[in-house]
Amino acid sequence: MMTELTLDFRILDWGPSADPVLVNGFAEGHLAVRIAGTSVLELEGILLVEMAVCAGQWLFRRGRGEHVPFHYASADFEDEPVLAFVPDGPDSMVRVESALAEGELGRVSLRAAELAAQTFVASVRRELLAEHDVDLDSIVERAIAENPRLWSLETDQVQGDRCTTRSPQPAHGFVSLSNIVAVEA
Repeated sequence: MMTELTLDFRILDWGPSADPVLVNGFAEGHLAVRIAGTSVLELEGILLVEMAVCAGQWLFRRGRGEHVPFHYASADFEDEPVLAFVPDGPDSMVRVESALAEGELGRVSLRAAELAAQTFVASVRRELLAEHDVDLDSIVERAIAENPRLWSLETDQVQGDRCTTRSPQPAHGFVSLSNIVAVEA
């Protein structure tokens, strides 16, 4: 039986505007990471839309067969990663890590991490549509249009396996996040 990983959240502040790019930068709230129903990490002030975009990028890359870890960092936090799923051995397990936690958080299967990310992205997307009538894809598309250099392959700011606000993933790796839906295990 697969150990369940969940990424529960609550958006506490949508920020000063309904502008899609500003929603990405200001929609923040509470994130609870749970393994087998036990809370292993509680964080406040997480940019949840930003994290959902990062998780969507990771899922897309995993879907293309890239063996990359999930690594979410934000300019709002000095320490990184805020949350990471790091491969741990040949048995398709990942370590759940955060520089903001004390000690090891735990291990889950790669599939459990993917399912948790899918559910998280789909849930943030639903809430964004309900609260602001804004699609998650439009946030990413507008950010790319407003600053294409940050999203190009030629920039020295792209850091390979990391998804951060300081170094976004290249546009060619963008997946339509509307295709990500919560999947039952």
